[in-house]
Amino acid sequence: MSTWDGGGSRSTATGPSTKPRRSTGRRAAEKKSAGEPELIALTIPEARRLLVRLLWSRLPEPDEVVGWSEWRRAHQAFARRCHYKKRGTEPPD
Repeated sequence: MSTWDGGGSRSTATGPSTKPRRSTGRRAAEKKSAGEPELIALTIPEARRLLVRLLWSRLPEPDEVVGWSEWRRAHQAFARRCHYKKRGTEPPD
C-alpha cells in the first residue's frame, strides 16, 4: 500500500520511495518582481503567432492564399494518383 506523506513525496509501507520524481518537461513560471505579471511558459502556438507577426511585414492577399491552396491540393491529388497507379490499384473514394 502506498500513501502520500505530508512532504509531497510518495511513501510505501516499507518506507519512502527512492524513485526520483519525473520532470514534466515544463518549468513553472517565475515571478521576476512585484511590478511584473507572472507569465506561463511560451507555448508553440504563441511562438508561431509571435513569429508571424514579427517576420511577415505584410499579409498575403486573399487571391495569393487561395491560389497557393489550390496549387497545393492539385499537387497532392497528382501525387495520390501516381501513388495508386504505381501499385496498380484504385484509390478509395
